[in-house]
Amino acid sequence: SNYADLKAALESKEDTYIIVDDFKYSGGAGYERLYCNNHYTADSAAITVPSGYEKTLVLGCDVDFRAVETSPQKKLYSFIKNEGELNISGTGTLAVSFNSTDCPNAIIYQEYRINGKDCPLKISEVTLDATQHVISTYGYAVYSKDSDVQIGSGTLIGDSKYAGQSVVAAVYSEVTLDYSGDVNVYGGTLRATSSTKA
Repeated sequence: SNYADLKAALESKEDTYIIVDDFKYSGGAGYERLYCNNHYTADSAAITVPSGYEKTLVLGCDVDFRAVETSPQKKLYSFIKNEGELNISGTGTLAVSFNSTDCPNAIIYQEYRINGKDCPLKISEVTLDATQHVISTYGYAVYSKDSDVQIGSGTLIGDSKYAGQSVVAAVYSEVTLDYSGDVNVYGGTLRATSSTKA
């Protein structure tokens, strides 16, 4: 599968069970370069799970996405925005690097009650790695705003990389809960890292 396949499956308006055992990168690099207006719209998520649908994503391989354009007009807001119901599991890793210093920069971002419906997120086994490789910024594995998250197992990695005094405070976390909602952690590893540059 490739990025287009993954985006189409997660955004389709039907309940979908998606297995990714092999991933083909375009451009010859060891990661998928994300470009504004090609892979995503500026200040938006790359992929949006639609309201009212349940998606199960099973990762059996490692996948690495990087928003490589550094213009302020080409910011990637988050990678997956969950407006439906998302279950993510598997033995693989989903890694994402962002190109903004003022967006959620979350691999999975969700808000409570989209179109009157809850947006639950369940995570097990999989690794969500928000270690940053493009610019000196931060990344969250999960940013949940007024919504519920259940972590059964797996590894969630948050990261912050700031060079010099370009940003006043370094903020980093593996899971961020904004306003309200519940985060239930039954197992797994939560890790936050910090360094001075990408």
